[in-house]
Amino acid sequence: MDLAKLKMRSNAFVRDIDVWISIAVADNELLIVGLNRGQMLNSRLSTGKPIKPLYSKLYAKKKGYNEPDLFGKGIFQKEMFLETNESNGTYFIRSSNFVTPFIEKMYGDDIFGLEQPNKKKVIPSSSTSLFKLWEKNVLQK
Repeated sequence: MDLAKLKMRSNAFVRDIDVWISIAVADNELLIVGLNRGQMLNSRLSTGKPIKPLYSKLYAKKKGYNEPDLFGKGIFQKEMFLETNESNGTYFIRSSNFVTPFIEKMYGDDIFGLEQPNKKKVIPSSSTSLFKLWEKNVLQK
């Protein structure tokens, strides 16, 4: 491949970088959603703050602790997924479970998403995915 063709392919990749970032992030859905689940189990919002309000006294007695982990039978968390927006390279974590609107109303939108330390954990694998996409679409075409 000559340099002109390499430059053309590289420029096309960069021009569509938001699409490629979305694909790279989607490749890491299990990691990202798993980190969000872990935050919930540790009663943490995407802001790093504790999930509030605390459980009621009666429910806390049943669970054995006061801090919400949003884990009843686990269905809400099992139905979590990653949604990417290719037009601007953003992503959202959601759950398809019927209780999602209630949980969002009770605890806010910040229950979904990653706090800063967890975002940093995603960078290496997403960067690797992005590089593999670049390599495949620029160097190997």
